[in-house]
Amino acid sequence: MKNQLNDELVAAIRNNVSDDINIANLLMDILSMGKEAVYRRLRGDVPFTLEEAFLISSKLSISLDNTVNIKNSKHAFYDLDLDLNLNEQKNPLDHYCEKLEHCIRLFQKMHKSEDSKARLAINSLPYMFYLPYRHIAKFRLYRWIYQMQATPHMGTYKDMVVPLKVSDTEKRFVAEHRYISHTTFIMDQNVFKSFIGDVNYFYKLNLLSDIDVKLIKNELMEMISELESIAAKGTQRTGTKVSIYISNIDLESSYIHFEYGGSENSFLRVFSINIIDSQNPTICSIQKEWIDSLKKYSTLISESGEMQRIRFFNQQRDLALSMGNI
Repeated sequence: MKNQLNDELVAAIRNNVSDDINIANLLMDILSMGKEAVYRRLRGDVPFTLEEAFLISSKLSISLDNTVNIKNSKHAFYDLDLDLNLNEQKNPLDHYCEKLEHCIRLFQKMHKSEDSKARLAINSLPYMFYLPYRHIAKFRLYRWIYQMQATPHMGTYKDMVVPLKVSDTEKRFVAEHRYISHTTFIMDQNVFKSFIGDVNYFYKLNLLSDIDVKLIKNELMEMISELESIAAKGTQRTGTKVSIYISNIDLESSYIHFEYGGSENSFLRVFSINIIDSQNPTICSIQKEWIDSLKKYSTLISESGEMQRIRFFNQQRDLALSMGNI
């Protein structure tokens, strides 16, 4: 049993690491261990300890419950990594980059599958929408840090400097996710309205200037036009398929499900940029079914529903133009 669990953990490590990374070197860094000691564990001569398995799980976002094949469907198994008191924990920007790196590793695994699928039911702008836009991405990050009071004496939006490490990670996220074979978005009708409300609120607090609002507004208009173009064509720039639905009911949260090569991941969006995720088969199945069930309350606007599509995106442009008019 011990050897089987060790083999399962080694297989999970290999599955979660891209082909261009040396696994032994990676584990040497994670475990602060010599090369020969790592190779003995990879060969199964010496099993990983529980502490070592936990460190690997935390760093590589591996679900241990899924690795040991827990089958009890009465319990929900989620990977929790939420920074709720950032002043006492890690640098908030490092935490943000770790979240994106987690997603990037997942997207890289999905590239290996010809039938990879992403399902998103969203009531707020997802990373996939806004990370290509520098000022919108910066505002979302600023809003999160400001709310969590992660940086003492935080200044205005203009004062915040986004490190090169952060912007580079965001660019890699954008480049990777566009190769998912088929992505389905089910959008709450207020998905843009809530973002615009956030911008107006910070503008009222004098934390955003007129110029800041204009830059964000211009990018939002660009985003809306890009999404409208994707909806009309039904494809990303990379040629991968996209289906966009507009929900006719309010979505109380954002739900995400990824499927690739016989594996699944489910995510819940919580506390602005944070996510909780699970690879437990029961949880993934429930999440997948829930997202798919929302289609019956939604209107497909990609490659169909032309009138509904035009009306929806024109409404979003009108909302975007009202930004800052308070």
